[in-house]
Order: sequence, then structure tokens, then C-alpha cells
Amino acid sequence: MPICKLCNDECDSLHDLAKVCTLELIRRDHPEWVNESGACPKCKAYYERLGNLVSEVSNEPNIR
Repeated sequence: MPICKLCNDECDSLHDLAKVCTLELIRRDHPEWVNESGACPKCKAYYERLGNLVSEVSNEPNIR
């Protein structure tokens, strides 16, 4: 069974992560991680949600 390089949990399969924002967030938390390592479904979902939140916040107009 493969092991996720992000959380060290065993999982059924590892997933590719392609979104640039998501990759940057992962590398901030796990500088040793490479995309070829993949991620378990839990980590993939976590970083995709985090990436979506960062994208939403960065696209909001400045409110004063």
C-alpha cells in the first residue's frame, strides 16, 4: 500500500496535483515534497480547498 509523503498515512492510491497554487502551498509546508510523490485523497482535498480559499481571497477587491 502506498504511503502519502505529506501525512505519512497509508492510502489506496496517490493522486497527481497539478494546480500551481496548490503546489506552492504544499512546498511551503513540505519543502522536500515533489509532485511525482503524489498525495493521498485526504491531503489532495485539503490542499485543493486551501488553494481555492487563497485564490478567492487574492481575487477580492480591497475593502476600506
